[in-house]
Amino acid sequence: MSQTLHPHTTILVADGRKALFLRPSDDPETSDPVVFLEMTAPGEETVSDRAVRAPGTLQNRIGPRSAIEHPNAHDALEHAFGRAVAEKAAALHAAGEIRRLVLVAPPRMLGDLRTHLPDRLRGDVIAEIPRELVNWPVPEIVRVVATEAD
Repeated sequence: MSQTLHPHTTILVADGRKALFLRPSDDPETSDPVVFLEMTAPGEETVSDRAVRAPGTLQNRIGPRSAIEHPNAHDALEHAFGRAVAEKAAALHAAGEIRRLVLVAPPRMLGDLRTHLPDRLRGDVIAEIPRELVNWPVPEIVRVVATEAD
């Protein structure tokens, strides 16, 4: 893969809280892809604050503690966000917006995306890169994709 993207390639860069869909620019003078869709996970702050301030939480309780591990709200939000991102990618694919897809995400998010992507879209995934690059500048993301997708 060269430093420029194939005209029909979309790069999906995601982590547990943010996802970017990148595609080549329509402007012939611009070689860098552009972000055409950005998604963010809702309620991240609400869940983290609720565990600290809510009366009756484990930190505020006096007495014996349960040996049963309670579900982690952050994990549940990240899995739900992975499902939402996969559903959005599937909708874009069905609308003809995605023809070739490169997935860039930490290993856990890649697993969530693989689980929730429909078979017809999974067949158009040309590369998977297990890295967290969602906060990197777009030219650096493209450089990493070009290097690691070969």
